[in-house]
Amino acid sequence: MILPVYSLVKDVEFTWESGATLVLLAVMVGIYVLMWLTNPVAPLGGRGSGQLWIQLSVMALVIASMVALCGPQVPGILFMPTYLLSPWVFLVPRKLVIPGAVTIMVVTLATGFLMGVPRPFIMTVAATMAMSMVVIVVSRIMTERGRKEDVAKEEGFQLGLERERSQMNSDLHDLLGQDLTGLSIKAELADRLVEAGRYDDARAELRDIATLARQSLEDVRAVVRRGREWSVDRELASAADLLAARGISLEVNRADVAFPGPQAGAIARVIREAVTNLLRHSEPARCWIDISARGVTVENDGYSRRSPRHALPGHGLTHLSSTVKAVGALEWGPGGRGWRVKLEVEA
Repeated sequence: MILPVYSLVKDVEFTWESGATLVLLAVMVGIYVLMWLTNPVAPLGGRGSGQLWIQLSVMALVIASMVALCGPQVPGILFMPTYLLSPWVFLVPRKLVIPGAVTIMVVTLATGFLMGVPRPFIMTVAATMAMSMVVIVVSRIMTERGRKEDVAKEEGFQLGLERERSQMNSDLHDLLGQDLTGLSIKAELADRLVEAGRYDDARAELRDIATLARQSLEDVRAVVRRGREWSVDRELASAADLLAARGISLEVNRADVAFPGPQAGAIARVIREAVTNLLRHSEPARCWIDISARGVTVENDGYSRRSPRHALPGHGLTHLSSTVKAVGALEWGPGGRGWRVKLEVEA
């Protein structure tokens, strides 16, 4: 900001145009800072938020006004579009980065030629903007790469938890199957021994049954300690981390209601599956999770009727529908704010 301010104050006679330009410069600084504070950096979604486009439009208008007011007298003002270039590259959806950045550069240089700015100065502006764009684009690429690595780590962690649950189910099945079979056999043997009058042998079998039961209980506790139950709070926290890593805004509306264990587990499963599908099959900018006494609804704005594959019922949702049917009905498809997955639990 120092160069245009110095030029306005020292190099030319101070006029109302100079004063207006200083005011516009202060407004531009405020909008510039506001954009970085209120928008996600390097979003992976397919479209930006409405507030971002409003902020960029206002900033472009302010810069154009400054150039129109004192451009010929203060050529340094031609550097100002560079401050529009950096938020454009970092804050807009990826597919718009290069077309928009090139447009900003071309319009800036064309404006300089039309205003009669000396050609060497215009070439300096062009070189400055080109170098700035290269640096910013590389920075965005590195930011996205780091974010994808974070997402991959989180997905690997979640996959590990899922494997842990599957292993726990398998261990419980194996342990209880074998131990309950042994308890049944020994109980039948003790009964026959009692009928035969062999009370000492029957008592020995009963002691074995008690020992085996205690051992089975310890085995089950050990397996459960290695695993963990489905938790709505944990799934909401996981969803927030994953979506934040992808630059997707999350809004959670949660009523103050306590669900029974099976319903809570089903709601947690729906949140997990809906967020997983969102990350794999669409590029939304926003996601909403609404939890009420009626159940849970997960919506995102990444659905496009031009992408019918997004609407196909995946194996995950189909399997989940059969898993949670004991507590409620699961439905999914276009609706609401774009794409919706909804579980309505029974009263």
